[in-house]
Amino acid sequence: MRRKILPYFILAFNLNQFACQSTLQETASQAVASDPFAHIDDLEARRILAGACQFAGGLDQWKNRKAISFAKQTVLYDSTEQVESTLSQRIKLQNKPQTKVDIKWNANGISHQISYEGAKATKIENGQNQTPSDPTGLNNAILSARYVMSIPFELLKTGYKLSYLGLDTLSGGQIVHVLKARYETTENDGETDTWWHYYHQTTFQQLGYKVQHADHFSLVENLAFVKNGGFMWPVRRKSYRVNERGEKLFLRADYTYGAYEVE
Repeated sequence: MRRKILPYFILAFNLNQFACQSTLQETASQAVASDPFAHIDDLEARRILAGACQFAGGLDQWKNRKAISFAKQTVLYDSTEQVESTLSQRIKLQNKPQTKVDIKWNANGISHQISYEGAKATKIENGQNQTPSDPTGLNNAILSARYVMSIPFELLKTGYKLSYLGLDTLSGGQIVHVLKARYETTENDGETDTWWHYYHQTTFQQLGYKVQHADHFSLVENLAFVKNGGFMWPVRRKSYRVNERGEKLFLRADYTYGAYEVE
């Protein structure tokens, strides 16, 4: 009798063991799917980015935002640090119900607007659609507006390769964690940019970044912040042209932000 029952017992045990393993694997898969940081292989980079997102306002709140709008003033300088141009804009970044970007400003008696909706960017002057002479510059304006307000959350997108490089000291004396981010900008024929993001050693506040573009390096310093709508936003930023070692060559741009509205 035992000889007849034993195979069935073994079969039942194996089936039960297989079911338990399947359940554990499914649970593990669900845990990975529910963890937005799980795809980051570098565990220290994962920890720093999680802290940065929390300091900036929290990932859940970021996902639930509908739109943000703000004023931006830009002063550009030439290589001798003489003022090249100034520009005051009102920018709105809409996330729900669909992605949309609007950048508006007035210059020389003409109202200008750059809009992005449905993966298409358009330029409007005095209410009339214009054929842009520089489509790449148009797209870069949109990408720049979105990128500045999306860090550090932007770095959670798949396709970014994040690496933790350890601690460094900025020119102002702040000790920071350095996250290296590398990705392909498909909007620019697959050109590869490399970014080094700087986060405060203990608070994980973003204090700036260095980026390698196709023909130059830039260093951006975040100098002042304001909290609005539950998020930490930049108020003052400066951008420098630097060499590969990060040594400043000249001041390229001075940015001032304000009048934030969060929906």
